[in-house]
Amino acid sequence: MGGGGSPPPAPDPRLAIPDQEAANRRAFEQQIREGRPDVVGPGGMSQWSRDAGGNWTNRVTLDPNLQGMRDQLSQPFENSGFLRDRTPQYDAGTRQRAEDALYARSTSRLDPQWDKAEQRSHERLLGQGFNIKDEGYRSTAEDLGRQRTDAYADARNAAIAGGGQEASQELERSLQSAEFGQRSDLANIDVRNADRDRIARELQTLMPNFNAGGGGGGVPGLASVDVMGAGQQNYQNQLGTWNAQQGRRDARTGAIVSGVGTAAMIAIMI
Repeated sequence: MGGGGSPPPAPDPRLAIPDQEAANRRAFEQQIREGRPDVVGPGGMSQWSRDAGGNWTNRVTLDPNLQGMRDQLSQPFENSGFLRDRTPQYDAGTRQRAEDALYARSTSRLDPQWDKAEQRSHERLLGQGFNIKDEGYRSTAEDLGRQRTDAYADARNAAIAGGGQEASQELERSLQSAEFGQRSDLANIDVRNADRDRIARELQTLMPNFNAGGGGGGVPGLASVDVMGAGQQNYQNQLGTWNAQQGRRDARTGAIVSGVGTAAMIAIMI
C-alpha cells in the first residue's frame, strides 16, 4: 500500500535568513520613524531630520520667551563682576594735614597773645627804668621767650596728638566703608543668584515635554515579521496536507484490496 509522491521538503533556514534580516531592518526603520515624529506645542516645536548617512538629528525650537530665559541661564555668571575693589582708601597725608591745621589754629591765638605779652613786658620794664641792655631786662625777656617757646611746643604736641587721632578716625571710617561695600557686593550676588534660581524654576515648569507627546525618540513596540517562523508554519501546513492526502489514498487502496478478496472467496465457494 504505497503513497502518492514524496512529502514536501523541509525548509532550509539558511535560505530564509536574508529575508528575515530584511524584514527586521524594515521593522526597525518603521519603529524609528514612528518614534520620532515632529511635535508642535505652545512651548515650541521638536523636529527630526535624517541625513544621507542615516544619522538622525533633533532640533528643538523654543518659544521666544522660553528661549530668552534659557539664554539667561546659559550665560556664565562671574562673581568678580560684582566684587569691587574694597581696599580701604586711607590717605597717608591726612595726619600731617590735621597736625598743620591744629597747630595753625593754635598759633593763630598764640601769636597775638604773646606779641601783646612781650609788648606789655617791654613797656613795664622801661617804665621801671630798665634799659634793653640791662641784665634785668634781658633776663626777664629771656624768661618770657622760654615761656613762649614752651607754649608753642605744647601747641605743637597737641597738634601731633590731634593729628594722630584724626588719622585713626579716618582709617576707621575707611575700614567701615570698605566693609559696608563688601556686604553690599555680596548682597547683590545673593540677589542675582536668587533671580537665576527663580528663572530656572520657571523654566523647568514651562519647558514643553516633547517626550510626553511621543516626540522624544521613543520606540513603540512594533512586531517584526517572523519570516522563518512563517516558512516553518507553511511547511507544517504542506506536510499536514500531504499526510491527509496519503491517508485518503491508503483508505481507497484498502477498500479496493478488501473488495478483490471478497470476490475471490465467493468464486471458490461456487
